[in-house]
Amino acid sequence: NRLPCTVTRVHLDEINAEIYVLLPNGETLSCLITREHAKAMKLIKDSSAWILFKSNAPMIGIKI
Repeated sequence: NRLPCTVTRVHLDEINAEIYVLLPNGETLSCLITREHAKAMKLIKDSSAWILFKSNAPMIGIKI
């Protein structure tokens, strides 16, 4: 339940980060994570990442 992706947009607010990603098939997904986690993963435009699906909510991660 994971797909490789490329970050296309990162929108940070005071608490959360909305991350938009492009999948290899051209589809776009978004996920909401904490601002702290987005900064810890150093997510910026054009970053490579993985979108992970847990039940009904996608999560994002990076290869360390």
